[in-house]
Amino acid sequence: MLEVNKKKKFTSVQITAVSFLLLILIGGFLLTLPICNEKPITYIDALFTAVSSVCVTGLSTIVAAEQFTFWGELIMLILIQIGGLGFMTFVTLIFVFFKKRITLKERIMLGDSFGSNALKGLVHLTKRVFSYTVILEVIGAILIAIRTIPMYGIKSGIWRAIFLSISSFCNAGFDLFGGTSLINFATDKLICTVVMVLTVLGGLGFLVWNEVRDKIEYKMKNRTSFRKMISTYSVHTKLVFTMTFILIILGTIGLFFAEYNNEETIANMNFGDKVYVSLFQSVNARTTGITSVPTAELSPASKIMTIILMFIGGAPGSTAGGIKCVTFGLLAMTVFSVILNEKHVNIFKREIPEELIKKAIALLFLALTLVVLTTIVLTVTEKNIDTLDLAFESVSAFSTCGLSAGVTSSLSLIGKIMIMLLMYSGRVTTITMTMAIFKSRMKEHDVLRYTQEEIMIG
Repeated sequence: MLEVNKKKKFTSVQITAVSFLLLILIGGFLLTLPICNEKPITYIDALFTAVSSVCVTGLSTIVAAEQFTFWGELIMLILIQIGGLGFMTFVTLIFVFFKKRITLKERIMLGDSFGSNALKGLVHLTKRVFSYTVILEVIGAILIAIRTIPMYGIKSGIWRAIFLSISSFCNAGFDLFGGTSLINFATDKLICTVVMVLTVLGGLGFLVWNEVRDKIEYKMKNRTSFRKMISTYSVHTKLVFTMTFILIILGTIGLFFAEYNNEETIANMNFGDKVYVSLFQSVNARTTGITSVPTAELSPASKIMTIILMFIGGAPGSTAGGIKCVTFGLLAMTVFSVILNEKHVNIFKREIPEELIKKAIALLFLALTLVVLTTIVLTVTEKNIDTLDLAFESVSAFSTCGLSAGVTSSLSLIGKIMIMLLMYSGRVTTITMTMAIFKSRMKEHDVLRYTQEEIMIG
């Protein structure tokens, strides 16, 4: 753990931000070692890979399967796993293993990584999250290995299965299939279904998992009805499931119609496969970035829809990125409340605090600002690349999604640095980054308020 200076105390968000940065720098150094590479690699490409791995993005300037040896791939996988579950999760597990005392500040940091304000039960939650993660990733790897072992042999097939399973659950987007992602497995229902399930589970958030488990356990003990059990879920969990379902369905429908006659993607597939591939793209566009069609060949309409899905992302406290589906849902309900002239924002018969609405608006503004500014800079530095593709790359980086319109490897040095910074800020989250830079100066007893005055809007 980082030592906290008595004269200048660091906040939990600052320590989290610095911890991720140190992990990236160490990972970048290790990936430059000869033992990790089949051929020479520049430090900027190794660092880019480390950033993308720790930030569980999936964007890459190299082809991992061709560039790295087993040791390089192993380092990538470790970075992905730590980045996916969160640095503090692993620190806590190490402390528990060595029976070290976990301080209040460490509990606060752990709560931040899970998206929880409560401090009680966090260590137990960490153990539970880790055990469930291992179980799900092992099951996923076993199922994927059914396909990969016959194709690549026992050792290579098992390794590819393990890598894809962990990458899918952590919403990282990396694979070891030679730069084609799952294009060669587009209609393979086993592999693609396993990847989709792992992606959705990883993108729901650890607090949602925990609540679902507790509610099911309570139902079994007290023999309550399924409907009553659902009614007792928190607004957060209900909103996560609702928004996840809506975004997957709308994304599937939109991509299906946009790509229906695209010869480069799904036009030559039968109706059932077209629906299935569209579903796969919709699920993975928000979080993982693993693709079963050439992303660069998507129609402009599909690219715009994918940008929207990537920008929204998964759930808070999950392995996914973006502004988060809960934030989007809250903002949508805020808009509806204004249209309907309602005084308060209500979701599932519960009033949402004004502070959360302000935070959601701030997150949206900061995210849009980062993406737009990065895209503008890229249009100057990457003059030979289409603006839509640059916007696609920027949103993918910020949302830690990993889908690319095929331009990542051709980025200039400045372009790569901009994308790395965007991946980092997207993983740590723009709100956390802002708080890390500008420590809150709010005084507890500051009751000064100015006279209200209305301004023109719209």
